[in-house]
Amino acid sequence: MMQHLYRHFDKDGRLLYVGISLSAVQRLGQHRYGACWFDQITTVTIEQHPDRKAVEAAEREAIKREKPIFNVQRLSRRERKQRDRRIEAERLSQQRQYEKQMVEIMRPAVDYLALARAAVAELAGGAPSR
Repeated sequence: MMQHLYRHFDKDGRLLYVGISLSAVQRLGQHRYGACWFDQITTVTIEQHPDRKAVEAAEREAIKREKPIFNVQRLSRRERKQRDRRIEAERLSQQRQYEKQMVEIMRPAVDYLALARAAVAELAGGAPSR
């Protein structure tokens, strides 16, 4: 029976996960509910292999050579630490990008508020004191 070796990639072409299944499409649906990285998938590739032994060998080799971000069961402690550092670096990069975007979005409101405060202070300075 043909076996599938599938790879899930994100929008930047980074390999998220490598897996095996009799039905890669059905397995993709299962990942929807159990994989924290599911929403990052933008591309899926599927290879067919003639039997379980062949696909397991191909999976081991793919994980070893391609180092998918979220495959954990076959990683050494050192490889898991490296993966965790990559994930944390990506998370921090995304957070910095989000913060920069928020600054750009909020800049007009902050500038307007500064102008409004200056106008109020000018009016208050010209008004009779109580």
